Amino acid sequence: QLVAALNAADKDKDWQFVDTGSGPGDDAIRVGIVYRSSQVTPVGKPATLTGGPFDSHSRVPLAQAFRSTRGATFVVVANHFKSKGCGSASGADADQRDGQACWNATRTESAKRLHQWLQTDPTGAQTKLAVLLGDFNAYAMETPMRSLRASGWQDAFAVAGVKQPYSYVYDGMSGRLDHALLSPAMARQLRGAVEWHINADAMDDAGYAKRNLPGPWRSSDHDPVLLGFSL
Repeated sequence: QLVAALNAADKDKDWQFVDTGSGPGDDAIRVGIVYRSSQVTPVGKPATLTGGPFDSHSRVPLAQAFRSTRGATFVVVANHFKSKGCGSASGADADQRDGQACWNATRTESAKRLHQWLQTDPTGAQTKLAVLLGDFNAYAMETPMRSLRASGWQDAFAVAGVKQPYSYVYDGMSGRLDHALLSPAMARQLRGAVEWHINADAMDDAGYAKRNLPGPWRSSDHDPVLLGFSL
């Protein structure tokens, strides 16, 4: 439906999505990748990571290689780690009163397994250009994000020199759960990073509750992340 709406609104009608069949994963909420066929071409088949935390908590990651019109091959990885809501959290996943809320152990394990998986070149693209995108449900200084940065992934907003970025507002406090992490080679191609503040600031208490407003406002509770690359 999203791709159909994009093509209905765009005269070029070149929006497509990475088709993974019935997946990735079997959760009601799944990650996806939408692209413009006039700008990039998929290379090979999509790859997904299952097992461990991705079987029952974090959503199954989706990786797809693309080739740009200028010939660069790069990999996009869509992610959605376990939320902070406590629910049935217990043991190491219970709230440790360290500010990282529940399921942080699962999110940290998800980050480690994601990095390990990507070292195996799951798409077979044989490229050093890669970007990790999505809702990691972890703020920038929490252990899942620290783990990925310690493994060599670079925060796109830090690379771009953006001060105090945020993509989410909770109880009046702004922060960033949605991240773009770049391989070193991809970081060298970054030309800019910005968040489009159409959602986080459009809170229910500000009059956006249950309103079908014209325009993009409050289409989600998280803000989109926009990146520019020279590829």
